[in-house]
Amino acid sequence: MNPRRALFLGVLIAVSACGPETPDQRLDRYATRYIEYAMHLDRLQPGEIDTWFGPTRLDARGTPSDSSFAALANGAAGLREELAEETSERGRNLQRRVAELEAVAAFLASPTELSFAEQTRVLYDVPWTEVARADIEAALTAIGDAVPGRGSVRARMASLRRRLVIPAEQRKDVFEAALEECRLRTLAHWDLGGEEGVDLIWTRDVDAAWHRFDGQGRSTLQVNPLAIASIDQVLEVACHETYPGHHTQFVLFEAAAGDAGLPLEEHLVLLRSPASAMREAAAMNAVDLAFSPAERLRFERDVLFPLADLDPGDAALLQQLRPHLEQVALAVPRIIREHEDRELSDAEAINRLQSEALVASPRALFAFAHEVGALLAGYTILDAEMGSRLNALSENEAWALLHSWLRQPGLWRWPPFDREDG
Repeated sequence: MNPRRALFLGVLIAVSACGPETPDQRLDRYATRYIEYAMHLDRLQPGEIDTWFGPTRLDARGTPSDSSFAALANGAAGLREELAEETSERGRNLQRRVAELEAVAAFLASPTELSFAEQTRVLYDVPWTEVARADIEAALTAIGDAVPGRGSVRARMASLRRRLVIPAEQRKDVFEAALEECRLRTLAHWDLGGEEGVDLIWTRDVDAAWHRFDGQGRSTLQVNPLAIASIDQVLEVACHETYPGHHTQFVLFEAAAGDAGLPLEEHLVLLRSPASAMREAAAMNAVDLAFSPAERLRFERDVLFPLADLDPGDAALLQQLRPHLEQVALAVPRIIREHEDRELSDAEAINRLQSEALVASPRALFAFAHEVGALLAGYTILDAEMGSRLNALSENEAWALLHSWLRQPGLWRWPPFDREDG
């Protein structure tokens, strides 16, 4: 046989064996390009990928020759146009993810073109809202009436916070007890499967607490013991990061995919994305989902305060203050917005964070807000919105609603919100 004819026939046989590309294969190819673009984004600005637990073969992609944010935005725009004909649910979700990446790259190329409030709408699909100053002032008055002592509300709160500091040698035991209680209360409502779990690592290599989902129901949680110094932070951090917070979110999301597994693109979450903001809002509500006010008071007073060698008598005062402290915390978005938009100087913003929002470490909050930008809306605006919806339901209804949402593909829209699918 003629060698060239043999080669030609060999190619035909190979092509016939492979067959035409299936819709899933085509979408996998598009998803791989999306992951590559996201990896390039993270190389240009580390931290832009919030979560990645996909195939390791995609971890070390090279940076393209033209690696500017503008070029990346253009590349994502081209991919989005190629996806325009994909009408399946997965195809539409992938289009949305690529559009989100395009928006982030365009923003980073010209970060001053969007105001802080505009960032929440463009990057997170969150309508900007601010709490009325009168509501903040009413909460400050209630705190002032409740906290004993002399001096300003800020000074008396500082004194109370000093009483709530956990001795360094007790912090691990206190946190681990809190984490176990969060887990037990979550498992009473949700079946997470027998293989799930959290590997807890104590380290000073992280600023506070840092969760990483590793896939297959497993997470790693790194905690800096210096960052859980106050007894009022312990349950918040434990529930937020693990049960029913971030770890549980990913376990349920992964389990919902069944034996087929998650599509490739669902293994990645961009930091600046609606899904990231929604996950933070849900995690901010985790402790209130796991504990009613009365249950939280009993557990802190009877278990955590004694473990920490602190006066259990302060537990009731702390519980009384919580709704008012949550209200004054809603002063933060306005102050951060005005500061980021250059309407407030550093000194003015620090003073207002301390006096209006009772923030103990305003410079640390500035650093955090600078790092995550308008994602702050997930911790504040969306947190309050989601909390008001969940609090209007019975306990079982609230657990059921959150459970159904956490298993949805894309995880970008909180069910009670009526928004157009963009």
